[in-house]
Amino acid sequence: MENKDLKDGGTKVNRRTFLKGAVAVGGAAAFTGVPGISRVVRAQAKKPIKLGGLFSLTGPHSTESDDQRKAVQLVVDEYNKKGGLLGRPIEFIIRDDKLSAGEAALKAKELTEKEKVDLAIGTLGAHTVAALNIECKKNNVPLMSINQTDDLNKMPDWGPYTFHEGFTPYMTAQAMGHWILNNLGKKWYFLTGTWMFGQQIYSSFSKFIAKYGGEQVGRTEYQLGSPEFSVYFPKILDTKPEVLITTGFGKDFVNQSKQMTDFGLKGKMHIVFVLFDIIMAKEAGQANFAGTYGGAHFYWELQDTIPTAKAFVQAHMSRWGHPPTAYGGYAYSGAKELLGAVERAKSLDPEKIRKQIEGRSYDNYKGKQWWRKCDHQSMQDFYVIKGREPKDVKKEWAFFEVLGKTDADEKLERTCEELGFKG
Repeated sequence: MENKDLKDGGTKVNRRTFLKGAVAVGGAAAFTGVPGISRVVRAQAKKPIKLGGLFSLTGPHSTESDDQRKAVQLVVDEYNKKGGLLGRPIEFIIRDDKLSAGEAALKAKELTEKEKVDLAIGTLGAHTVAALNIECKKNNVPLMSINQTDDLNKMPDWGPYTFHEGFTPYMTAQAMGHWILNNLGKKWYFLTGTWMFGQQIYSSFSKFIAKYGGEQVGRTEYQLGSPEFSVYFPKILDTKPEVLITTGFGKDFVNQSKQMTDFGLKGKMHIVFVLFDIIMAKEAGQANFAGTYGGAHFYWELQDTIPTAKAFVQAHMSRWGHPPTAYGGYAYSGAKELLGAVERAKSLDPEKIRKQIEGRSYDNYKGKQWWRKCDHQSMQDFYVIKGREPKDVKKEWAFFEVLGKTDADEKLERTCEELGFKG
């Protein structure tokens, strides 16, 4: 799926758009004078600010990644409807990394060197965002990362203009680990992917369980996008775990949850998906993930108690016809932080943008968050949720119930010194 021409439809300025704008300017000047020209017309006559977006629009995580694209588009549209940013339209330039590190490197280079984007946002994979970060650092392009990775906020991968809106796998393991030990059991088996996120999650959970008195009884690895998982289940059953922790996400979640149900795994152990989200849950079917547990940094029913969550959910529902995913939340908040920093700085100077984000507290969609100054890591709340039984689903998309919450705390993450920062 090639997206070279996929741009924000309301912001690209071509000859026809310019001529229409010129006619509008002439008419407005004739009847109302130059001050009567609309902000939008004035913005369209100026060189656009280019926001490059790298997303995994094909592959096993394509649906979740496309929801990130939709969420960024909401923010871009908000700005363009009020006249743009710094009086200029925002041009949203999108590329598909196909959830491939090699493809991500090519598309990141295209965004930074050919399109010469002013700002960048993306991508869903820990391995794909690493490639994007390399190119952004090389070209001094401020990057907002909207995924889970342990690398971007540590030396030497960190960059002065790199910001990480997502959790790190280390933080996720810390936020979930105590709840699992206290509520589900101490004997854990791991079913983990071979790509970067799967490896980082396993590393963090295994350190946690060793520190806090749990027991690892086994581990099986699988390839991203595998269609068949039941071949692993006899080995898992032989170890008699109390808890099975899996990194299944996107299409892998769909396949795993269906096959675990068919095989009868749910009745023999507690199943914990490290990350839950709503679109993949809809595809899997309520009965297949009912009774299983998962982690989430956001769930749309938080709108019942958090005003900013309600505003985000309603805007997303109005535009796209369904509630946002949690990963869409990363993208929405990340885009707001990146573009908002430009607005407050009144400049595209990366150093001025940096100063507007470092140490800042904010609430874009889920309650209070803040940026740790040393590593540009966002601190935020985390939730443990559970799949509802089909009979308990009272409204569309209400797939989960929230069981527990871990409050935002810098102690969930490695210290600045551990990450390679001095002082």
